[in-house]
Amino acid sequence: MKKFANVYAVFLFGMGVGFLIAGFLLAAYPHKPSKMQIEEMARDLGMVYREEVVLYESKDTDNDGSEGKEKSVDKDAPVSKENEKQKPQLITIKIEPGLTLSEVGDLLVREGVIENKDSFVVLMQKMGLSNKLRTGTYTFKRGEDILKVITALTGGGKGGN
Repeated sequence: MKKFANVYAVFLFGMGVGFLIAGFLLAAYPHKPSKMQIEEMARDLGMVYREEVVLYESKDTDNDGSEGKEKSVDKDAPVSKENEKQKPQLITIKIEPGLTLSEVGDLLVREGVIENKDSFVVLMQKMGLSNKLRTGTYTFKRGEDILKVITALTGGGKGGN
């Protein structure tokens, strides 16, 4: 009986030492990054989700041969100050295939259609419309309501040409 107790004690001692060594080894290695940390590191490298990339093309195509990512209103055209005050300033934007949701937001802010890119991107994602953007040429008023812009860009209204 004494021999059994001795074997049992040695077994438990070995198991305890094994747990201690395993604990030290696990504590020494860095933890795996969380999903949010991985996404943040990927964004820093320029990666995006498929939902954030504009994949849809509009039914009508532009055959003017321009390869730029945007078109704006002709600023050289003579306009009287009275007409300028009466009519809201219209801005024409061209959304090309391959633009990400973030790039579309940057374009809208740069042209003065919306004021905050982040609110546009977050709202599109919350509404589940980040992969519903349509390519094409759109005309907006300066400072347009963000929901009207989203509706036009996703084909939910009359904004695209």
